[in-house]
Amino acid sequence: MADVDGLVVGAGPTGLTLAGELLRFGLSVRVIDRAVTPPLDQSRALVIHARTLELFDQIGIADKAQALGTHVKVRTAALSTWSVWSC
Repeated sequence: MADVDGLVVGAGPTGLTLAGELLRFGLSVRVIDRAVTPPLDQSRALVIHARTLELFDQIGIADKAQALGTHVKVRTAALSTWSVWSC
């Protein structure tokens, strides 16, 4: 195995973002994950929060991420301790 500058443990959204940032700054990176293959049929990423969009903007992918995403308008009403969501 070749030497690398950084080892990222976990190929989830945080790990892959970190690996991308390290590469962007000229470092070599190896990513390892517990899963043998990535789950191509599922995603845990349901929304992109404002802070994530800020980070995406810093690395130049915010516009593309928004263009490729599904835009959903959500209204919410709070009743006592329950929240009712509708799309």
